[in-house]
Amino acid sequence: MKASLRAWPCTLVVLLAPLCASAQQAVPVDTTGLGSGAGATMHMLYERTIFRVDVLDLTLRFGPEAAQRLSDVLSSSDGRRSDDALANTALDARQVLARVVFRRDVRLGQFLDGLESNLRAARSAGIVSAGEFDTIMRDVRAQYEPLRERGFRDRDTMWYRVRGDSLHVVVQSADGAILLDERVIGPERRRSVLGGYLAPGSDFRKGLLESIQRAS
Repeated sequence: MKASLRAWPCTLVVLLAPLCASAQQAVPVDTTGLGSGAGATMHMLYERTIFRVDVLDLTLRFGPEAAQRLSDVLSSSDGRRSDDALANTALDARQVLARVVFRRDVRLGQFLDGLESNLRAARSAGIVSAGEFDTIMRDVRAQYEPLRERGFRDRDTMWYRVRGDSLHVVVQSADGAILLDERVIGPERRRSVLGGYLAPGSDFRKGLLESIQRAS
């Protein structure tokens, strides 16, 4: 099914962000060192077009250096304010928090198929190599195997915390239980997360870039 994307205004995101994780839950990843302002956040709601089914909320928060560079691109008047310029600037970020909140139950196989499709877009764009693609998909399938029977449920949250070449991945249930907690190292891991969201052909690129453009 073809995907449709709806972006939320950044002001609404800023107001709602503290509420996205329940006040009864502790955020399970380090959120220090992230930026603020118009260049610091991208947000979108991903839905399926045919039945208009909300699937997930995705928020990206960037560190102050990347946020400033994104703000510079957004405020430029010399033609740099293009989708490619914004995406390439975001892809260089070394401090990123990605938060995915599921809006419906999703089988693990469905999730992995979507992840693979978006990582293929990153491979096609040269963000990850063919060898990195194969290694990452093999490792990811093993990493998420504990969720094979359960899958993802409505209001589960998945966190990706990028710090340089380290990636911290946590899956948290709606009641705050930690279902998966993994740390991996390697520049290709950072590039795979950001590339899967921002590469041309990704399910998420259009909505994320529209959200930051609207905020400016």
